[in-house]
Order: sequence, then C-alpha cells, then structure tokens
Amino acid sequence: MTENVQTAPVGDQAAPTPAPEPTPAPPAGASWRSKLPGDLAEWADAKGYKPDLPAEDVATMALQSYNSLEKLFGADKAGRTVQLPKDESDTAALDAIFDRLGRPKDANGYEIKIDGADEKFLGTAKGWFHKAGLLPKQAQMVAELYRAAELDSVRKVQQDHATEIEGLEREWGPQFEQKVEVGKAAAKAAGMPEEDIKAAEAVWGPAKAAKYFEFFGRNYVEAQPPGAENRTQTPGFAQHTPATAKAKMDALYGDRLFMERYNSPDPKVRAVAMAEMDALAKLAVNAKM
Repeated sequence: MTENVQTAPVGDQAAPTPAPEPTPAPPAGASWRSKLPGDLAEWADAKGYKPDLPAEDVATMALQSYNSLEKLFGADKAGRTVQLPKDESDTAALDAIFDRLGRPKDANGYEIKIDGADEKFLGTAKGWFHKAGLLPKQAQMVAELYRAAELDSVRKVQQDHATEIEGLEREWGPQFEQKVEVGKAAAKAAGMPEEDIKAAEAVWGPAKAAKYFEFFGRNYVEAQPPGAENRTQTPGFAQHTPATAKAKMDALYGDRLFMERYNSPDPKVRAVAMAEMDALAKLAVNAKM
C-alpha cells in the first residue's frame, strides 16, 4: 500500500505536507439532546425524540407539531389559551381565567350606572360580582335586570294596594272618607309615627290596616283628666260626621276642663288634648259653614 504523502516537485527541497486529520466522532450519546435542559430532555424522550435522531429530523418533527397546534387552535389564538380548572373548587385556575377574560382588579373596577339604585347596596353588589368572576358587561347586565325586577315588584305592590283600596271603597260606601279619617285619628292619638303606619300597611295590606285603625278609632274614648271621675265619657271619633265634629270642636273650646288640659303645663296632658282637637278638625274639614 502506498503511503498517503504529498511530495514536492523534483528539485524542491521543502518537507512533505501531511493530509488533514479526520474530525473525531462525537462521544456516545452526545447529540442535539445533550444541549437540552433536564426537564426538556425528559419531555423529548417521552415524545419519542430519541438522541440518535438527526437534528434535521427533530427540527422537522417539532415544526410539524407546532403547525398541528396552530391548525387546532388557529394562528390568531396562539398564546391565548388557558388551563381549565380541575373542578369548581380549583379557585386559582378559575381566578386566572376570570382575570384573563377581563375581570377588574377589584370590585371598585366595575363602573355600573343604574338610575335610582341605592349606592350602598350597589357597592355591596360589586363585591359579589367580583367574587363570582363577572366581566364588566355581565355585571352591568345583572344590575339592570335586578333593578327592572325590583321596579316590577314595586309596581305590583302598588297595583295590589290600589285594588284593595278600591274594594274597601265599595265595601264602606259613602262612609269611606269618614272611616278613613277615624282610623287616622286613632293612629295619631296612639302616637304612631307615619313610618309605623306605612309599615303596618305593608304587612297587613292597606285595606286590613284601615279596618284595624277604624275599629280602634270607633271604640276610642277620651281619657279622663285627674279629678273628673264623674265626667261623662265622650264616644270615639267614629260617632262624628263633619258637621258633628265641628260642633264638638266648638263645644270643647267652651269646655273649661278640656281647655285646662289643652293649655296644661304638662306636655303629655296637653299633647293628648291637642291630638283630639286635631282629629276633630280633620273630620270637620268638609262641614258646611
């Protein structure tokens, strides 16, 4: 076998030039895989990217996988995927989804505008919306639907009350106005504030409440002042028509004992007498002069 040595031309005295040494083969297992971090190398093994595969084949396989992913989700969706929660108790995953979709950072981020809504209640509702993961548009819609339902409920109550009053007008007939005033006088004499009267109407309904108050007024008897044990008791307000109520007022103004109560230095005694006079004045408002 002839030795692979280049010789200089005849007459040239230069030393022969040796052939370049061949590139050493990579050590066993040294490939594109050796450059991957540990977790990615394990993932590559699990996916079938073996160390002995040529780097060109690995690149082709990786590109094919990514291309399939884009076809599945769409190129416009790349980078916009989320991880579904394990179940409804996986709050961390749920919160991540809500935040990614656009939930405000906190409850104050909801800008909800509802005409006539109670601002304090609305602030509480915003906290509920944030906890439920609602987006701003969803929160606005829920608030509007709730407000509409609330107004419908109020209108229904008003309509029901109007229907009750109409029925009571038919039941009491010509005595309706007088009986209503009798009930109001009884409530005032009992010291009931307007809000308590409205609360009673809300619980019982206006017709039943009017009947209760009218009953008390019809059976009301004046309190006796000290030292007047033998004084004849005056029947309740229901005994008066507008004309008799006016006559009663005139009589009381001429009653020395009543006027003593009406001008009493004791505010409690004076208040009772004044309430009685006020009630009679309301009954007498339609009296013919």
